[in-house]
Amino acid sequence: MSGPQDDSGRSTSRLSILGLLAWTLATAVGIRVYQLIPPILGNKFGYLPQVYVCVMGFALGTLAVGCTFLFLTHRVRNTNWQPGHWMLMLGVASAISNGIAIGVVAAYISPDSSYRLKDVHLAQFTMFAYGPHSFWLVQQSVAWGLGTVAAVFWFRQLRRRVTIPWSVVAFLFVATAATIFSGNLVALFRMKFTVSTGPFVASPIFDSWLFWWLRWWCLRSGHVFATSVVACSIAILLAITCDVSRCLRRDWLHWMGVGTWLVVATIQLITFSVIHLTL
Repeated sequence: MSGPQDDSGRSTSRLSILGLLAWTLATAVGIRVYQLIPPILGNKFGYLPQVYVCVMGFALGTLAVGCTFLFLTHRVRNTNWQPGHWMLMLGVASAISNGIAIGVVAAYISPDSSYRLKDVHLAQFTMFAYGPHSFWLVQQSVAWGLGTVAAVFWFRQLRRRVTIPWSVVAFLFVATAATIFSGNLVALFRMKFTVSTGPFVASPIFDSWLFWWLRWWCLRSGHVFATSVVACSIAILLAITCDVSRCLRRDWLHWMGVGTWLVVATIQLITFSVIHLTL
């Protein structure tokens, strides 16, 4: 009896070691990806840009490893979905959406332009100080538009498979993505298409309203994002509390997805607070 048990123990140990190595490698790759386009904030922010890059790179690597294990263990074909599984896939979808948006902006930046691709990082936090820029609004609109599609798909798949608290979390994700996407899209429309030389000339009243919205959105978009992050984080913590009170069992992939989202929410809120108090 000792032989099979030892073999099983060795297999489990090897799997754990391989998983740890994969996680380490994915984290290193994720940090390197964020280092390619580091946030440009200046020396007044100290080590915040480096901390932001490391934390977000760690989160990206964790999401990639979690989704890989999700597929390798055939959990995608299992009807017993847990909320954290969907959060892993939504996180990867969000990262892909952001990458596509940055690629779209890169395709439109001319070599002699004073605008740099690195400026798109943390645009939602810096527009209130630096003013609107069409490239910022394009990147934000594309990223949040694709993110809205992913969040809606996630909500439709999740709402009948999980408890009500987690359905509320999914709904808040959809509402956040749709609100920020709509705000950036309206602001971009005003900047690009409702000027006298543009293809669309609006009525003075409508154009005045759009201009007010452009100014308001640039000043308050960061606050909208931060408020949404707080609301989603509170909803996640309440959903976890409900799970604990009901003694619902969750696997490690669920906690990987939930934990990663909470880590990302924390670094985003810290970054917003520091930037808002400094600029």
